[in-house]
Amino acid sequence: MINKFKTSVLFYLKKSLILALKASHFTVLFLKKVFGKKTILLVSKQQIKSYSIGPAAQIIFLFFVLWIGNIFTRSLGYNSVIESKSVEINNLKKANQQFESEVDSLNLNLQKLNSYFSSISGYNPQGSDTAPNQQNIDKKVNDLFGDISLNKQDREIAIKIADSNLMLDSIKGATIKRITDLEQKLAITGIALVNNKAVLRSRSNNNSDNQNAISLNNKDDLTKRQGGPFQDLRRSFDNISGSKIFGGDNKVSIKNEIEYLANLENFLRHVPLIAPIKDYYVSSGFGKRSDPMRRVLAKHDGMDFVGKSGAKIISPSPGKVLFAGKFSTYGNALIIDHGYGITTRYGHLSKIYVDRGSYVEKNQIVAAQGSTGRSTGQHLHYEVRYKNIPLNPKNFLQAGQEILNSNNS
Repeated sequence: MINKFKTSVLFYLKKSLILALKASHFTVLFLKKVFGKKTILLVSKQQIKSYSIGPAAQIIFLFFVLWIGNIFTRSLGYNSVIESKSVEINNLKKANQQFESEVDSLNLNLQKLNSYFSSISGYNPQGSDTAPNQQNIDKKVNDLFGDISLNKQDREIAIKIADSNLMLDSIKGATIKRITDLEQKLAITGIALVNNKAVLRSRSNNNSDNQNAISLNNKDDLTKRQGGPFQDLRRSFDNISGSKIFGGDNKVSIKNEIEYLANLENFLRHVPLIAPIKDYYVSSGFGKRSDPMRRVLAKHDGMDFVGKSGAKIISPSPGKVLFAGKFSTYGNALIIDHGYGITTRYGHLSKIYVDRGSYVEKNQIVAAQGSTGRSTGQHLHYEVRYKNIPLNPKNFLQAGQEILNSNNS
């Protein structure tokens, strides 16, 4: 058994050796054929020179060509990589320039917005300088970029970004503070603008309700330096409610808050927050009173202001004249539409200086105090209405004074 195994192993070894010898023989024949001795003939000026190149020289030359080819192929790859990196670097440079431009533009807009707050009659939302200091900037850079290693140019950009973020935080706080302040002050007027917050946010100014704003009662007669139409309190009338001018917290982006504030400020410009006459006293207030002519409890839709004889009447905010002329018990009367559903009425005038359809500015003289219509003496009957509902003018004057005090504090 052992002898048989040895015989088998020897047979396979012998066979393998024969195959290896044959393979090497064929390899040698192939190399001799490919790299056999070559003779190169050079013909120059009718002279012939011959050079012999042996197998070793041919093999060395082949390896040299392969080596050169490998270097050339790699160089093409390197050039492609370098070109790709060059394009990438150029794109990064362009993006960096664009980014720097955007940062500069943002900073400029934020500075303008900051200046806007300072321009509101000295209004200072923060009570101190809102410009970020270096310590805050460094902290913000660290918060934004952490442990990222920044070169000089990158750090300059990072500082701009941090400065913009800090200023944006400051502006956002000031914007929300200003919105809250104005909403609280305007709530004093009693205007029920629960849905108008969304209207102001969408910059929509719908004055369609003003088309029916002119409707008066046809009652007659009044008392000393008092007047206005008679309304019996025994009859039902709509009570004014809605101490909150705007409702609900609506968390939106700072951009929307700024746009809303701009619309709110524009709305504020159209609200009649100052008295329509200078140097006056109030002879009759808003609400329940004893009618000066009938001597019964009645509702007074406005306030009676008494100024000097023939005192000039001014428009408390910009608007358009809806009516100018004789009007029932109001006598000579004016009705001005201030937008947003707000109108003001002026009764018992001696003279009217504006025409129907004309536009008036804030503080523009529009009429003169008189005693026409249902009146017992010179005075101005003054009303403020929202969607044709009379509101207490005293509340508007109080809101105006508080806004003025807030701006100057």
